[in-house]
Amino acid sequence: MTEIQSNSIDTSSCDEFEDVEEQRTLKDEDVLKELRLLRGQVILKDEDVLEELRLLRGQVDDMRIRSEKQERIIARLDPRNGLRKLQSIRNTEEFCNFKLDEDTYSLMMTSKVRSGAWLISLFTSLVFQLGLAGLIGIQFFFSTCGGDLKCDSPFDVPLTNDIYTTIAQLITIILVLATQSDVLSALQTLIILRFRSDVAWDEMIGETGNRSFNMWFMRIFVPNMLKIIQGVAVLFASFLIIVQSSEIIELLKDFTSLLVISEADNIIFYLADMGFLGEHLAMRTAQVKNARMEIRTNNDDENKSCLQRCNVFSARPFLFIVMCSLIVGGWWYVVHGQCSGQFLRNRHENCDEEKSLTYLQLTQWKNGYCNAIFNNTQCDWDGGDCK
Repeated sequence: MTEIQSNSIDTSSCDEFEDVEEQRTLKDEDVLKELRLLRGQVILKDEDVLEELRLLRGQVDDMRIRSEKQERIIARLDPRNGLRKLQSIRNTEEFCNFKLDEDTYSLMMTSKVRSGAWLISLFTSLVFQLGLAGLIGIQFFFSTCGGDLKCDSPFDVPLTNDIYTTIAQLITIILVLATQSDVLSALQTLIILRFRSDVAWDEMIGETGNRSFNMWFMRIFVPNMLKIIQGVAVLFASFLIIVQSSEIIELLKDFTSLLVISEADNIIFYLADMGFLGEHLAMRTAQVKNARMEIRTNNDDENKSCLQRCNVFSARPFLFIVMCSLIVGGWWYVVHGQCSGQFLRNRHENCDEEKSLTYLQLTQWKNGYCNAIFNNTQCDWDGGDCK
């Protein structure tokens, strides 16, 4: 009886074991089916990704082919300016990504007010640049005609000048216009980083979320206004030095001195960037160099070129033309008065009353040698050369 019970127990346990094995087998088959399905989905997704990559590669190849065709067309139509135009096309994206200038004024923009970096930048602007330019203006005021601005010639320029100095003056004006971009750059920065809700000026200066007017005024407006004032002061001082020059060597020496003054903000920024002014300032300069802002436009601006959007409807070229017109126009007025003898007649009314002297003869007045045509009382004895 006992053996029969044990046999029945063994039989039931075997049946249960077989049932468990069957369930495990079924589960394993289900798992395998799911794995096959997942593998199929992965394969399909991989094929989709590969197809998209093939499409993208085809689009890139098409764009490259079109770009090469445009380059060949431009080079064929305009061989001289082809390279410049190609560089302009390739750098279009750079123009659309607005970045700060690498100078102490940008350092003021990205530093907290009254911090070390902010105060050093302010000191550089007020002392090294505006201070020296102001001293030049004060000295000019008291030395021009004894403090009286009503002179026989504007700005007390030489009454006559030789052709060599005149050409040197023109070349120096070109150098001034090529190197003095602070005014245009500051105006463009004020226009792009204007106080509006759709302009991310707070992210540009590292103050994300702090969009108060006081923040914008102290960190955007004040530095750029100082930059504009400094630029105008240096331009005016450069103009005075150019038109008052009578010798080429003195002209170049004075121009070089002013160039150092105008570049003081860039020099201090370079020293800070190299770590000579401390690790903290070096970190601030790195922030300036990495600051970028993409110029986004509305749908209404789709027909405008990227360069126009960054220059804000070509405002910068217009301002540059105005600046060139003022400086070149003022210089031309001075040169015309010297070449025509008008400035000489303003001081010595009876000298060349008949306006018979030529330009070459006028250049000989007060040139360090006694010239017979001016050796008379009417011409002040050749400006003192014949005394």
